[in-house]
Amino acid sequence: HGSPAMRTSRRTCLIWLQMPCFKKAIFKAASLYLLCLQFRFEVVTSDAEEEPTHPQREKPKNTASPWLDTSILLGTHWFPNFDCIGVPEADEVYRVVKAIPESVKEQCSTGWVSHTKSASNEVMWQRYTEYLQNVSSPLFKAACPFGDITARMAKWVTCHLGAAHPACENSKVWFGSELIGVADEMQLPLSIVFITFENSQWAWLWHDLWSVSRQAADHGILRVEADMIHMARQFDQCQSTGEDTGWPWASMQQELRESETGMVMLEEGFNDWDMKLQECPMGSLVIVLGQLFVLSTSLSEEVEGLAGRLLPALAVAESLMNHLTGGRLEPMLLMAYTSWDVATMWAVVTLRLQWKEGGKYTSHYQHKPFRLDFWQAELVKPDREDLLYRVSLSAEGMQQALTQDLRKAQQSPALRSITSALWTVQHMTNEEAGPNRLVLLAMVFSDRIARFMPGYLARAEGFDLLRKFIFSCQDEASLGICTQKHKYPALCVAGNIPSTSSKYTAMTAILQAGFGVLYLDFDVILMQDPIPYVLKRAEQAEIVVSRDFGSECINTGVTYVKPHPESVDFMERLLIWLWHHPYEFCQKAVAGLLGVEDLTLHEFYRRPYLSIPRWKMLDHVNQFVTSTIYDKKAQGWTGELENIVIYHFLDGLGTVSEDVAVGGRYKNLNALFFDNPMLNLTDVTTPLWEQDPRVKEELEGSRQSQVTPDEELAHCTVIEYTAWPRWKKLQRAEVVENWAAAAA
Repeated sequence: HGSPAMRTSRRTCLIWLQMPCFKKAIFKAASLYLLCLQFRFEVVTSDAEEEPTHPQREKPKNTASPWLDTSILLGTHWFPNFDCIGVPEADEVYRVVKAIPESVKEQCSTGWVSHTKSASNEVMWQRYTEYLQNVSSPLFKAACPFGDITARMAKWVTCHLGAAHPACENSKVWFGSELIGVADEMQLPLSIVFITFENSQWAWLWHDLWSVSRQAADHGILRVEADMIHMARQFDQCQSTGEDTGWPWASMQQELRESETGMVMLEEGFNDWDMKLQECPMGSLVIVLGQLFVLSTSLSEEVEGLAGRLLPALAVAESLMNHLTGGRLEPMLLMAYTSWDVATMWAVVTLRLQWKEGGKYTSHYQHKPFRLDFWQAELVKPDREDLLYRVSLSAEGMQQALTQDLRKAQQSPALRSITSALWTVQHMTNEEAGPNRLVLLAMVFSDRIARFMPGYLARAEGFDLLRKFIFSCQDEASLGICTQKHKYPALCVAGNIPSTSSKYTAMTAILQAGFGVLYLDFDVILMQDPIPYVLKRAEQAEIVVSRDFGSECINTGVTYVKPHPESVDFMERLLIWLWHHPYEFCQKAVAGLLGVEDLTLHEFYRRPYLSIPRWKMLDHVNQFVTSTIYDKKAQGWTGELENIVIYHFLDGLGTVSEDVAVGGRYKNLNALFFDNPMLNLTDVTTPLWEQDPRVKEELEGSRQSQVTPDEELAHCTVIEYTAWPRWKKLQRAEVVENWAAAAA
């Protein structure tokens, strides 16, 4: 207290506090400390020796956020909390911001002008503004950057709809520039920040606010000076700067208006960014967004590259507006008054990147929300010593290890449920260390699928597989039916994320516990016990997967993974990659990390993997086969009916595109196989095709006359080879080499 040493330390601290990097570190540490204080939970230990019950029957006491575990304290944040789950104020901010456009729509019974200019509504907008100003703090920005940008966007809207508040003097939102700042803070590439914002819960709030501001602009009620409106509309007057390189912006805008898709297909790439942005900032954004949509549906490996160029382009456009107007024109004003339909095109891109269909509230099964049933430290464990130890345990040792796992207080309800199921499997099978210590896993959600569970379970029972068969039930309907109909209800594991990505989190948790896992899609019918065939193929590999008949596409409907360090590394990389690239089709992501499909341009973005585990393909010709739905050459089988082990009938969606389906209509094959009174599914001695001739008709309808030679296999892409970009052709040799090794 005043000694020379203390005075020196004090001076050193003052010097450090002036360093930007140190201030940033202190700020993050303080934010994290305050966040953790909000979510303390007690550590409860137990010395009881009694056998555990099955906790999925009980309400879990520990409901802490997946992000509030030891991994965040150690700085190993593999799954950034983009939706701000568990962050103080985030839920309230979301609720308040969502209410703004809703309140405008609901309270407009007397018309827009009278609504916004009434005294009571001015008070309402002021209250909104006051709240949004207070919540937009440095702490909230650090913990929830996407929510902070959205809150400030909402404040801009309330200020311009009628709030007379001091906070409105500085309400500008520079979306492109600020997301670039987020990328720097989170140490993520620009492309990933844009993509993850678009997949977050905040994206649709942004679009709703944008829509309200455009409607207000159309009705002339945004509080904006007349010259600012004129200035904003001047940016729509696009002129080409060169005869050879310029674009006919006026005719292009007309073409966009007349297009059913709202997009213009360009024969050439979007080059000369600086020139195009100076010629027409808003038109350039519409064109790039249209290209992004097209790539996401046909050449997703180029999405990351284009997304990485979009934010800088937007930032350049914002800077250009700021420069040309002397800092007076706000970017959001330009968005509100532009005649280029940036908002609609952006919303279309968001729908596609989020895998939404039929509207923003209807999710495709490939939608990957930023939610985790497990804590991230339960899924990613860099230390492989525990895995190797568990794999080597005797039957008794594994039972004791699982018992100890269930006694741990600090674990997610999802892991506790999985562990309870594994405890039950080990208790019933008493498997020693070795390849037979495995479980089967299927994922179920939706009423449409859940009603066929009794038949699916009956078929598994016929082959005496139910003792090892865990069902990941991602909604109440499937969980209810599973617990009623499964012979061992403890193997029905509850979840609440109805997405295909959930199967990979469950598989990873099972592997981390020391068990192998054979995943089966729900739309498969067992003709024989698949385990002996799978384990025979797995003698040469850590991962085994099925594939299409006449194409280079793998088919993850049947996937086996060993509890091996290399395969667990693979699964962890897959989870992390999908978290940061939610637009990608899960099956393509698996293929890309196995080296047989392109996920990125390696020259610029490097390979998405450091190494590839040993992996092999199952017999796709006559054992693990598929029905023929869309492609007579790529799908199907050939050989003898008696040799089929699993028939994958490809009915995941409950519908087909009738104009391109081989049969021209949808056939409910779930009903044929699992809800058919003519079939005795537990009878595995009498083939199903002998029990019902319609089954034989279905199987024979997918039979091919001959095996497709490797050199004639169709590429796993919707784009013809002649239209491939040059870089994809150059990476082709590596894909072919990896494919040949796995198929051997």
